[in-house]
Amino acid sequence: MILTKLNKSDFEKILDWYSIGRYRSHKHIPYALSNTIYLLRTSKGKFILKVFECNIKHVRYQIRIIESLKKLVPVAQDIETRDKKIIFPYKKKYLVIQKFAEGKHPKTFSMTLIKDCADKFALMNKRLSKLRFRSKDYWGPYHQFKKKKTVEKFRDFKLQKNFDEIVEKIRTLDRKKIRRSIIHADLTVSNILVKGNKLTAILDFDDAHTDFLVHDIATFMGKVLVGKNKVLEKKMKVFLKTFQNRIKLNSEEKKACYYFMMYRILKSVRYAVGSLKKNPDRKKFINRWFDKRSKVFNILKKYPIEKFLKLF
Repeated sequence: MILTKLNKSDFEKILDWYSIGRYRSHKHIPYALSNTIYLLRTSKGKFILKVFECNIKHVRYQIRIIESLKKLVPVAQDIETRDKKIIFPYKKKYLVIQKFAEGKHPKTFSMTLIKDCADKFALMNKRLSKLRFRSKDYWGPYHQFKKKKTVEKFRDFKLQKNFDEIVEKIRTLDRKKIRRSIIHADLTVSNILVKGNKLTAILDFDDAHTDFLVHDIATFMGKVLVGKNKVLEKKMKVFLKTFQNRIKLNSEEKKACYYFMMYRILKSVRYAVGSLKKNPDRKKFINRWFDKRSKVFNILKKYPIEKFLKLF
């Protein structure tokens, strides 16, 4: 969805403030629902131009996170303006131009790629756990432990009932034993790029906030390590083992991984349902998204926690 529409003249005016060449062309990238992103081509190559639809404080928060990670893990490389600024104000919005990251959103994951993702996620989480700056937490503190009000059901999926059941199970955890940290919060296929079985970029820190550290890997596992009809046990086992080479999880954090996987899927299902009204032009895409996520939830729901814990 294009929330901020820019034309050729806009791009030319913006590029006057940068040293990245003259305007050639631009194309809107449609997968982003909360911000506006363009692929920008200039006489010096390809770039990503991102228009933030959030307040300046959260933009600065994201930039600080990315700057703290760029020497450790592959993240988007921000480009400075001629006067050495990363954030550029334009027409009452804020934008950032980034180097174009080579790679593709993966459709499949080999064991080699699983290991590389786990290792780089652990490096990222380890670094983020040492940062002490904060931004407004839009998700709310300990949100996993709080009851959610949503639609009773969408099609045949009982969204409210499933939320109630998962939150009750999450409440059995001792949250004091589950470490908190700044997290990426949306480690999904659409937010990573890979090339040759290597992770080449971690993208989109729009949802970054302070939360439980294991929320990140739970999000990734629920998205990637559950197949069409079953949990991909071998790959999940390798992922968890590799991650723990850098960050050891305690027993409460291991249980939290299981419940947070299902909780995060329910949040994405709820988001899909809510997005139908806001993005009617993407109805088919959102309905397919709902179908996939609700199916994964049902697979995990039949997979007992006792079996999951044996993967560690």
